[in-house]
Amino acid sequence: MLRYLSYLLIICFFVGCKTTDQANQKDSFVTQAASYGFDYRAFQNGPLPIYGWVRLNDPSHPIHVYIEGDGFAYITKSRPSSDPTPTRSIALDLAKIDRYANVVYLGRPCHYANDHDFKTTCHKKYWTTHRFGQNVVNSFQAVLNDLGGDGYHLIGFSGGANIAGLLAASRVDVASIRTIAGNVDNDFFTSFHKVSDMPYSMTMADYVDRLSTIPQYHFIAEDDKFVPTDVFKSYQSKLSDHSCVSYEIVPNTTHLDGWDNQWPTLLRRPFSCVNSSRITHHE
Repeated sequence: MLRYLSYLLIICFFVGCKTTDQANQKDSFVTQAASYGFDYRAFQNGPLPIYGWVRLNDPSHPIHVYIEGDGFAYITKSRPSSDPTPTRSIALDLAKIDRYANVVYLGRPCHYANDHDFKTTCHKKYWTTHRFGQNVVNSFQAVLNDLGGDGYHLIGFSGGANIAGLLAASRVDVASIRTIAGNVDNDFFTSFHKVSDMPYSMTMADYVDRLSTIPQYHFIAEDDKFVPTDVFKSYQSKLSDHSCVSYEIVPNTTHLDGWDNQWPTLLRRPFSCVNSSRITHHE
């Protein structure tokens, strides 16, 4: 129990466990996204509902897909939230900056959900113990299938990075992966913080053989106590081939802060390889 509470304390300290008016927060995100030309979209063909915003202008090009972090998972260090909608949406902030032709922002399952969702499919386990479970991954797979894009560039923040890697490991239409302060080895993450593991969740670090040939760029915060550089180093150590994997420790950043003003530059960083066996579109 002590280790479990310690894990919750870590989440609370870095992500922000506090009461908030979630309805007002959702309305704020809707207004923000609309002001940048995004349209609201509900994806409900998977096991769990996923809500997001899309700006699709050219079907002949791939889609940049931004995947949110874990969100407002806990109210206190020992009490899961009844609504995981983030109080701050880092991935949405970065998606708004991206001027690529096709950009999609996706909350995690049950972010921005409605009362009906919480009465039916949205169980608290999907933003706690099962946050990287099969139903969660299958829900994102259904979203990508619904989008029907000509390939995908996946961009994941924090826990959303692990989702991006798990998706890429089982698809042939993912052209690249970018992570921001990404939890790319969840088993190492829980071990590093000396907290209980998550037996109902998966980690992309278990699929390095499938991921090693995908161009990927990992951006690590200079001052990140939540997902430190060692998490990426653990993932990197499991790769037999590093040629497609780039990383950078970004100055003047923490887990949550300092990303938006640097993202236009970071987004243009070239990948170290281009895998011709996957899609060949270039940005």
